[in-house]
Amino acid sequence: MYFKNKDDKRIVIQKKDLSVITSDDFDKINSISEIDYLVKNDVLLDTAIGLEDGKDLYIYGIASNLTNYSLPLALGRMPEKDDEVILVCHKLDFYANEDILDKEFNFISADKNQKLVDYKLKI
Repeated sequence: MYFKNKDDKRIVIQKKDLSVITSDDFDKINSISEIDYLVKNDVLLDTAIGLEDGKDLYIYGIASNLTNYSLPLALGRMPEKDDEVILVCHKLDFYANEDILDKEFNFISADKNQKLVDYKLKI
């Protein structure tokens, strides 16, 4: 099995009999004291994604869950709507400036260069 998200604190669970993980199963997993948080069925965590503005800017990366994101933002604010994301990058990257905020981007699969969703995302 190959995963794009190789965080060493991440655990991926699959039942031996390959049956669906139920709500009861999730509750049992979540009750383990060493579990910080649980992300259910989020395939995007294993998808290399790209954001492109349709003109001249293309940003490639790995999607992450914001559940435990706690670092301060250099620009902008935390997402408040489903179509908003944060971009984590080095402060010297050429696109890391206020011009990128509130700009709409197409959300595409970086592996296959295909549009993933029909709506646009904002940084």
